[in-house]
Amino acid sequence: MLGLRMTPKQRRRLLFAAAVTVIVAVVALWALRWHLSRTVVRVADPLVRAWVASQVLATSDSAYRFSASSIRVDEAARRIAIDSITITTDTEVNRRLARPRPILTLRFTRCELTGIDLAGLAAGRGLHATHAGCDSVSLLDRTLVASVATTTATAQDADSNNFLRFQGKLNLPTVLPYVGVDVVAFPHVHVAFELIGTDGKGSALSVDSLAVELDSVRIDPREPVAKRRPLFSRDISVRLDRFAGLTKDGAHLSLEHLNANLEDGTCLLDVIVYEPSPGRRADSLGFAALRARHVTLEGVNWRAFLLTGAVAVGRLNVDTTLIRIVEARAPRDFRALPRAPKRIETTLRAIGHRVRLDSLAIKAVTVVETGQTPGDAATTTFRRVSLGHLEFGDDEMSWGSPFPIGHVTLAIEGLMRRTSGMNTAVSQLALDAAGKRITVDSLRSAPEGDDSAFQRREPFRKVRLSVAMAHLEATDFDLPAFLRRGALRTRTLDVRRLVLDVLMDKAKPEKPGSRVRRTPQAVMRDAATEIQVDTLTGTGLVTYRERDSTATTPGTLTFGTLQLRGYNFSTDPARMTSATPFRLIGDARLMGVGAMHVEWDVPLLSRDFAMRWHGSLGPMDPKAMNSFLPDAVGMRFMAGTFEGAEWSAVVAKGMATGKLAPRWHDLHVSLPGVARNDSGVVGGILRGVAKFAANTFGIRSDNTGTGGHQPIDASIGHQWARNETLPEFVWVQLRDPLLLILKK
Repeated sequence: MLGLRMTPKQRRRLLFAAAVTVIVAVVALWALRWHLSRTVVRVADPLVRAWVASQVLATSDSAYRFSASSIRVDEAARRIAIDSITITTDTEVNRRLARPRPILTLRFTRCELTGIDLAGLAAGRGLHATHAGCDSVSLLDRTLVASVATTTATAQDADSNNFLRFQGKLNLPTVLPYVGVDVVAFPHVHVAFELIGTDGKGSALSVDSLAVELDSVRIDPREPVAKRRPLFSRDISVRLDRFAGLTKDGAHLSLEHLNANLEDGTCLLDVIVYEPSPGRRADSLGFAALRARHVTLEGVNWRAFLLTGAVAVGRLNVDTTLIRIVEARAPRDFRALPRAPKRIETTLRAIGHRVRLDSLAIKAVTVVETGQTPGDAATTTFRRVSLGHLEFGDDEMSWGSPFPIGHVTLAIEGLMRRTSGMNTAVSQLALDAAGKRITVDSLRSAPEGDDSAFQRREPFRKVRLSVAMAHLEATDFDLPAFLRRGALRTRTLDVRRLVLDVLMDKAKPEKPGSRVRRTPQAVMRDAATEIQVDTLTGTGLVTYRERDSTATTPGTLTFGTLQLRGYNFSTDPARMTSATPFRLIGDARLMGVGAMHVEWDVPLLSRDFAMRWHGSLGPMDPKAMNSFLPDAVGMRFMAGTFEGAEWSAVVAKGMATGKLAPRWHDLHVSLPGVARNDSGVVGGILRGVAKFAANTFGIRSDNTGTGGHQPIDASIGHQWARNETLPEFVWVQLRDPLLLILKK
């Protein structure tokens, strides 16, 4: 026994020999591991390829064929590789299908799996690898045949009409119960094909560089379909460069760059361009161009989009957008033809899926509208457009609710619309669907430039009209009616600090075929829009300026501290009748001193130009009119007292008839319009003689009934001229009979 005892030195030698033996055994087993697994791969290779081929046949109604080179084991690199994978269309089988599949040929080259758990694969536990992918993917065939439109669709599985159709039907072979790959990457994908429609026209598409990466791919048939992620992946990243497409109508679509990420819920697009074919002014929708420099999406629910088509976006930002629109040619008598209202509901419901957009911000938007003539062109710019809380679907229940597009908010900043005849600017416009309120701040609409610029640019246009409003607010606005049928309905409309300026220049010559002015009734007919404003209120100032044929500057007539109240502005035949017309009441200070009260009754749906109006003017110093009369009618009040006036008129078929009853006494005038352009001695003598003659022989200095004389009332009789504006029509009804009374 003593001989079997070990010294410490012998014990150390034995432990070292045992350790070496274990190491050698482990090394040997590791080397044999790859050889044993390669044998398994060789056995599984035909089974796997046959299974994939059967899956392709099953999911394409046997229209597609799958082929692949043999699975190759690279012992030096410790990987499994496939040189090529090809999917092609069986044209004979496809031709016999009720709904033919697209004809295509896809080729994947230099594909490989690395970091494979070969022991698990050999043990039948499935495939797990750290990386998979192909160096390049290309769509070789450039023709895709569109589905037959007349074919009746058959009933499909619950998931057959969405992005999970393939994975919903997927069953792995017995030898491969599970597949897991940490990263699947296709860094270089080239696409170029043509889509042929049923009309025989083709649409071309090409992508220079497309990269797709799938993270954490897990394929487990035991997992319920509803819980499977899109493409079995935790995350999908797509990068696209230099995309170009050509529609069947020849329209061009291009995209410089796209980067999307499923897990982050983001998408970035750069330089988007859409243009119709060369030689065409616009596409069938009237679009001539659409360009956007940058588009960014955040908080995108890609899973919902890929599974059901529903759109859910947290934030959408668009920077520098240009839209060109060409209006369709209108018939000559377009104003007599009712136009169908634009129904936003129809456009939104056509999307066919649920849409939710929490926040939208668009900067630097330009919309260019081109008509059939240069005079029809218009350019609209927006400094910023913000939209929030938008949500809608295509179901009737939600569209019948008070908030069919959600509690949406809209804010537009820096709006400017330029046309050949008028520029309109809005500092800010806001819509609050929950509060049923629309507000507009700092609105101004006027011809380009000042009066002198207008005179140079418009040698024949006699009337210059401009409108400004500091604040406009509509309350209880019916947004569903606007969305569903284009109706404009609100309970109250309030206008603050209105400034209406009308310039009449009689010095300009008449233009042959001058513009025809529309009556209030014609404006309502041409709008072809349902309108209902229960109550209208406003404050502000109205200025009427007129220049006679010899004056150098216009005379100015003002109606200050204006207070307006209107009722029943409606195009509803049940509410708008001759017995219940639109009623407008106004109070103002003529030239800042004379208290004026006016009431109008206008049946807006009358076939002819019809209205009733009456008013009164309180006492005032007639010399207050001298900032208007000398340059408008060539007369100036020198002395006297104006006690007031009352009038009433009825307009039927454009003919105004009524009565004017003014009262004044001790009135004296001068006539600066006589020899206005002669500043010499002769001109002065002529004006002096005219003044003496007017006050002695031609002017009625008293119209109050004093001194045994009965006051004279004048008859209103004026036929609306088709080139008259409404303010001019109203003013002439009072001016002409007043001048007749002034003359003896």
